[in-house]
Amino acid sequence: ATSMGKYNASYIVLEYKRCDFSPFILDERKEFNCAQGERPWKELFCPAAHVSPHFKLLFANAGYAVFELQDRVSAAGRARAIEDIGSWKNMLDRCMSDDP
Repeated sequence: ATSMGKYNASYIVLEYKRCDFSPFILDERKEFNCAQGERPWKELFCPAAHVSPHFKLLFANAGYAVFELQDRVSAAGRARAIEDIGSWKNMLDRCMSDDP
């Protein structure tokens, strides 16, 4: 969130195939990977973004997720894990109102 503020960025797009939601090697380029088992799953950026009070999930499909940087950060009532339905609630509510 701090880096985004430096560039006046308000949105971030995650490409899920790059995330893989796994702490295991994703690419051949070792400089971009953690050693297997080196970092716990919950510390990886993609799953952490879904439950971060700094980001609001606007859209997700099988390939991408779009988050908006939040001006006011509040952890109250936030989901604590990606599998928590609260991680997806804002997007699901919007989808249901747009296309019931």
